Amino acid sequence: MERRIGQRRAAHLDVRWLVSETRMLRRRVVMVPGRLVDASVSGALIEGPPLPGIVRGRRVAIAIEGIETEVTVRWWEASVFAETIRYGVEFRELPPALRERIYAELGSNRPTVADWTSHTS
Repeated sequence: MERRIGQRRAAHLDVRWLVSETRMLRRRVVMVPGRLVDASVSGALIEGPPLPGIVRGRRVAIAIEGIETEVTVRWWEASVFAETIRYGVEFRELPPALRERIYAELGSNRPTVADWTSHTS
């Protein structure tokens, strides 16, 4: 059963997962490439490589074209493409600059005020 708040609309933006890794007893953040495939008012579908430690409910930092935000992974599944996973994520917060960038990508298909407010009534 779909529990999506808003309708998904096609988008094509570069994403970087900001993933912590430990090497030689040092912890660092690495940027793992991905691709935002579609977006709604509350989340997005991102395709990328398998990420270790990603489970349902995990909060992960991402950067979309250099603008950082945090998402919660709601689900993931294997893609039809080798070494590619489809991640359904919910935006924890959508900074205004990122919202505007996503709107610019969606163009005339962008969410309307009704989309943003319909789930609150």
